[in-house]
Amino acid sequence: MALRGLRTVLGALTLVCFWATGGACANASTIYTYGFSQQTTVQIAGAGSLPGALSGSFTGTADAFGYINMATLTDFRLETSAFLYGAKYAGPPDFFSFQVGDTSGSTLAFQSPAVIPGSILDAQVCVGVAVAALCNGGTWRGVYKLVGATSNISTSDVAPLVWLISSTSTPPVATTPLPGAMLLFTTALIGAGVTGAMRHRRHGGPATGSALTIMFTTTRPCLTAPSVPA
Repeated sequence: MALRGLRTVLGALTLVCFWATGGACANASTIYTYGFSQQTTVQIAGAGSLPGALSGSFTGTADAFGYINMATLTDFRLETSAFLYGAKYAGPPDFFSFQVGDTSGSTLAFQSPAVIPGSILDAQVCVGVAVAALCNGGTWRGVYKLVGATSNISTSDVAPLVWLISSTSTPPVATTPLPGAMLLFTTALIGAGVTGAMRHRRHGGPATGSALTIMFTTTRPCLTAPSVPA
């Protein structure tokens, strides 16, 4: 019974030690800033088509799978030139996804509002898989259109160009070391547990390693996210 009570005390002490050491380590993270551009074609009713362009930038950190998404995106900006219907936008998009390290532009996908200066009409820009999924743009690689319109202001059949502007790593946050008094108290309890276990075994009871196990459960190593090429 005494040994069982000691294991209960040691189990409670595990939680105390866990919180005393800060609970968990904060990993270093890298903040990425990318630029992008895409050549477009502007549709002019009765006058054929004219060249246009889409450009912008975004900033964020990679998630556990190596993607910048809506949860890790911290800045987004775009500008599109389309004859008389150029537009700009700076703020959170409606949808965003990009695999860090992709230089082909094939993983860049977003749906974003676009503000046409001097107009009360709502416009939107879609790139990548968001074109077909969110903008009803069929097989185009990029679409710029008025919200609710059946026709597009401009379209693109090429993937956007994407390039890394900067990547900045932030250091991990240091955890609080285990206080000396707590460490001595833990050592004393473990010693008592080992002694009790040995006495219990000499009297015919089964040996237990619970007292020793406590040493390996008071701390937890930092988990590192998968490395992603810049």
